[in-house]
Amino acid sequence: MVCTAGILLLWFRKIDNKTMKIAILTQPLCNNYGGILQNYALQAILRRLGHEPVTLNTPVPKASYPQWRLAMSCGKRLLRKYLMGDPAIVYVNPLLQHRKAIENATSHRQFIEQHIQIEEVNLPLTRDFYLSHNFDAYVVGSDQVWRPRYNQYLSNFYLDFTQDADVRRVAYAASFGVDEWESDHQTTSLLRELAQKFDGISVREQSGVSLCRENLGVDAEWVPDPTMLLTAEDYLQLVDAGQRKEEKPYIGVYLLDLTKEKVAAVERLARKLSLDVKYLGRMTRKEYPSVESWLAGIANAECVVTDSFHGTVFSIIFKKQFLTIGNSARGNARFESLLSMFDLMGRLVAVEDVEREKMAKPIDYNSVGETIIAAQNRAIQFITTNIPEI
Repeated sequence: MVCTAGILLLWFRKIDNKTMKIAILTQPLCNNYGGILQNYALQAILRRLGHEPVTLNTPVPKASYPQWRLAMSCGKRLLRKYLMGDPAIVYVNPLLQHRKAIENATSHRQFIEQHIQIEEVNLPLTRDFYLSHNFDAYVVGSDQVWRPRYNQYLSNFYLDFTQDADVRRVAYAASFGVDEWESDHQTTSLLRELAQKFDGISVREQSGVSLCRENLGVDAEWVPDPTMLLTAEDYLQLVDAGQRKEEKPYIGVYLLDLTKEKVAAVERLARKLSLDVKYLGRMTRKEYPSVESWLAGIANAECVVTDSFHGTVFSIIFKKQFLTIGNSARGNARFESLLSMFDLMGRLVAVEDVEREKMAKPIDYNSVGETIIAAQNRAIQFITTNIPEI
């Protein structure tokens, strides 16, 4: 990715001020590649600006399913498997699946321990937590930190435990995930009061600017996901030389929701392009592939098919031809905001539109690179303005 000398000086200079101790609140760091890497990137940028960030990492909430839901889930999965011939649907107990996913995230934990400074905490955070720590600033973001369905203690992510405290409060690329307000009136009143105590608010989706103004009564800036503040070479430095070796050309496939229709579409595309198919980030019987191998999988691919926000982000970072399958259940506003920023809305497709012609249409990465540089400059300006010298 091309950067000017001026931008490099802005990024890598150490601010001549007193180091600030910064606590970051984000979604739990577990087995989510994008979630881990956005936090890695945010910490990396804050360190380059001369600060000491630490992420307050919370345990992944335990899944809880009533027996009637388990029975219904079992019936639906069995029908899809044996009557509809869906190979991607295999019955598992959600509780056991949840536990297994956490246990098998060994390589993810290794990456976190090596590259991310964390402090394990339990929610809800209270006034006692604030009093027992000496952070100068709290940063909320990125990921879907402000989406109610993903946060049991939503007000914690609006820093309710720091009320009347002498600290900086900043939201960087906070995401609602969707373009509609999901909180009830009572919750909105509380969140509105808390949001107005922030020193600076930025959001990851353009729609978030309107959501903040209309529901929280605050102005917000639209900034890129933290992962886009680093370059492709920054990420390739994480990848072992052995993982960067040349392979037989393949389509890199990163799908969060693997269905029969998506598998068929990918296989059809692979035949037309005469490429192998390599599924990225799929859990084996023993563990998940490492963060480094996931990065290498995208970096070495001829092209990428994904239904993931961060799968799309890293396709852009590594300058890949890609198609993103819309994922309305997880929030399409994220894709639309990201792709519209780079005039790439044509890369967002329905599963039936995963076609050679759409993949083959070249992306003007010179234009994309210029847009990224401008977005990076806005982001750094936002950070340095709202986490100033102390």
